[in-house]
Parts: sequence; C-alpha cells; structure tokens
Amino acid sequence: MLQRFFQKKKMVDQDQFTAGPYVAVWIGHHTSEEQLDDYLNSGRFSEEYRFALDDKMPPEVCVETSPRPLRELVHGFSCYERFQDEFLARAAELGINEASSILVFHFMVYSPDGLPVAKHPEMRFVGNFWFEGFK
Repeated sequence: MLQRFFQKKKMVDQDQFTAGPYVAVWIGHHTSEEQLDDYLNSGRFSEEYRFALDDKMPPEVCVETSPRPLRELVHGFSCYERFQDEFLARAAELGINEASSILVFHFMVYSPDGLPVAKHPEMRFVGNFWFEGFK
C-alpha cells in the first residue's frame, strides 16, 4: 500500500502531442481571466490532464462572465471557421451547448491513453479537430 501511495503519477510534455493541422479544445466554467490564469499557472490543468504546458506554445483562450452558446464562444479564434462545425457537432454529442471559458491548442492532438487523467477536471476535453483546408 505504501508503494502505491508514493508512486509518482505519469506526466508528459506538451510537445508529445504536437501534430498539425489539428486543434485540441477544452471548455469550462471559469468566469474571469484571473480564474483561468490561476487554473493554468497553478498547475491544476497539467495535473488533471497529465501534461506539462509549454510556455512557447500556449493555448488561445476566451473567458466570458457568464455561459454563452459555444458557437459564440469559439467565434474569433484563429482559423475557427475551419474547425467550428466539427467542434460544435462533437460538443452536441457530449450534451454540451454552452460554456464560459475555452482553450484552443493549435497543432496539437491530445491523447490521454495511458495517462491517469482526473475523473472530474475543471475543464472538459471536447476533442481534436482537423483544420479544414490547412495549407
């Protein structure tokens, strides 16, 4: 039992998920940039999803003070027109219609296979989406 208690949980570097032309998208209920910054900078996101964030490849973020329809929330991200339909369809499959915060990692395909991901994270991973028409 003590051995299990002291085992380190596996964590990988963000660059292990680097792949293009894809985006990886998470949504949540943070209602201020300070809340989201704290979540990212405190290491809670990394602990929950088991990868260390790379300061050179930060996600694009959007935070609203109250929940918004996902179509509004994703509007304005780099190349959002190229992945929004697939993102919105996947979110609908998951029963998600709105959120107040969103993270979009460009050139990333997140795969939690073999990683001890948190059962109830603060943000929900929606999926990886191909950039339609990427050149």
